[in-house]
Amino acid sequence: MYKSLFIILIVCLSPSLLSQAKHQVGLAVSNTGGTGISFNSYLGNKFHIQVAGFPWQSGEEPPHKVDKYFNLGLELQRNFYIERKYRLFFLAGISRWWLSKKDYYETIDNGLPVKNTTSQKNDIWNFGIGIGVERYYLDVISVGVKLGFNYQISDKWPGDSFADHNPEGKIWRGLGFGISLHYIIE
Repeated sequence: MYKSLFIILIVCLSPSLLSQAKHQVGLAVSNTGGTGISFNSYLGNKFHIQVAGFPWQSGEEPPHKVDKYFNLGLELQRNFYIERKYRLFFLAGISRWWLSKKDYYETIDNGLPVKNTTSQKNDIWNFGIGIGVERYYLDVISVGVKLGFNYQISDKWPGDSFADHNPEGKIWRGLGFGISLHYIIE
């Protein structure tokens, strides 16, 4: 019974998707159009725009290590097939990652403690084109999957990073992907 009441409540309070989901907010993971909290808006004339990003910091000031990540992405989507429950679209996107690592440590010089830091920075640019599908559930949830071709430029980066496909600082080209989960506002 509670399940039925919940479904009726969702359907009554949800926007109609007879044409398009106008505004959506949720999460997106994409090496083309950005990763993090995302907002997708219908611009009219078959176009959507999606913005995604997040800031992250781990660690604390001395004597520990501090890692900072920031990502911001933009994706333009053009519908080429629309039904009530899903849409297919072409996409073009760009995203930028800023990665920073700082290590704080102490050494002894002539019997006195000396505070030292080492820092590393990486600036990553991603560009891509592809196709995607977005499926609507209960008129309030959308799930999207994207596949395409990516091009990445980054600085030299010692060590591994989930965002950097080429830590040697060279140009990388390859297959890109993305997924999204959104709540439909209007």
